[in-house]
Amino acid sequence: MSSEGDLDVQKLREEIAEQRRVVSTLDYVDLNTFAFRSKAGRTKIDLLASLAAKEERLELLLEHQRTAKIIREFEELHLPKTDNCPICLDEINVANSTNVFPCCGGLICFDCRKQQHDVDAEAMKSTTLPESLLTKCPLCRADFGTEYDANIPKWIKQHAKKGKPWAQSALGDFCKLGTHGMPVNHQKSFRWYTLAAEQKFPQAMCAVSRIYRSGGIGGGIVEQSDEKFFTLAKEAADLGNADAQGDVAAYYFGKNNITQSILYMTLAASQGDVGQMTKLGYFYFLGEYGMKKSMILSKHYLGQSASKGDVDAYYFLARSLFNLTKHAYEGRVSLPGHSCIPKVLYWARKAELEGQDMDDAAELVSTLERQTWSQCEYCIKSASSVSQPLKACSKCKAVRYCSKECQVQHWKEGHKIDCKTKL
Repeated sequence: MSSEGDLDVQKLREEIAEQRRVVSTLDYVDLNTFAFRSKAGRTKIDLLASLAAKEERLELLLEHQRTAKIIREFEELHLPKTDNCPICLDEINVANSTNVFPCCGGLICFDCRKQQHDVDAEAMKSTTLPESLLTKCPLCRADFGTEYDANIPKWIKQHAKKGKPWAQSALGDFCKLGTHGMPVNHQKSFRWYTLAAEQKFPQAMCAVSRIYRSGGIGGGIVEQSDEKFFTLAKEAADLGNADAQGDVAAYYFGKNNITQSILYMTLAASQGDVGQMTKLGYFYFLGEYGMKKSMILSKHYLGQSASKGDVDAYYFLARSLFNLTKHAYEGRVSLPGHSCIPKVLYWARKAELEGQDMDDAAELVSTLERQTWSQCEYCIKSASSVSQPLKACSKCKAVRYCSKECQVQHWKEGHKIDCKTKL
């Protein structure tokens, strides 16, 4: 029996095939000329935009099915360690949860924690909300007063001495980083992590595995051991820890076990691991390592990681956006209302200034600026044929105009849609 997702896939494929047939029957319109402004041109552009949207929906649906299958089969083999949120009673995967109140050690789900933060933010603006929503722990009702942060190390030490692994792991973090009034002490950090790892606390297992991978911290607390690293990292990954899943993916990749690498990479990315989303996006961009070439999925993953500040994603996101638009509109990348130029230049400029691939990004920026700044974006007059220098759009700085009239007309024609950086 076909699932609902399979039926959606089949329906989209049929719609895409029909739309491609319709496009193929249209009279020829060269979108690289002013003919794009004709009625026939606008009709063709609308059909191409609709086709591109359906192709994107199809690829994202297929990717969702791929990811869901991996997660389902993984969880059948490795049952996640769960607890119940005391507020909404939903199950919590404790492998990645950091939503612990240090006062009572209570664990709540991400949604309830977010709701609490949202209420706190709103309470700061309003005096009509109950004071308890801002000033009390939702579980034990401890005051969120000025003494709360000062008491965090004391509370966590108490929980750690009682054997609570989340608190032992937290003390490992404090000693490693020298935070919450504790001096940097790598030996104590390793001991606290180890105590938590012995109780199969995934975050601590991941931390200890990384110490073994690097050969120790603070002057060699332990001897470097790839075997101990992988054993602990794999166990933490199979308990659902995203950081460990990323480490295991990298380990398998180094061993040329691409199938297992992609599996753990996908698991980590599904939990929001930025680095693994960037790698998946890069693989889809290249069409290598068993992944088909897809600018749609490259944009999907790189867009998420770039928006979260991963500089490694910037350049290839710019390239993905450019290639995707070029494919969708028969080689034209600057059609008003469908232009990728502002977004491409935004991410390429960020890559040039902040990211990796700086030289490649600088070349892309130079090429696009040379093309787009050499003529008025609306009337296509060359910069050399007008008496005044072309003026750039003050917002996106991606296009230029010979006059205010051309800028206004281009804005109405579609630049108001294109003049943004959000994906």
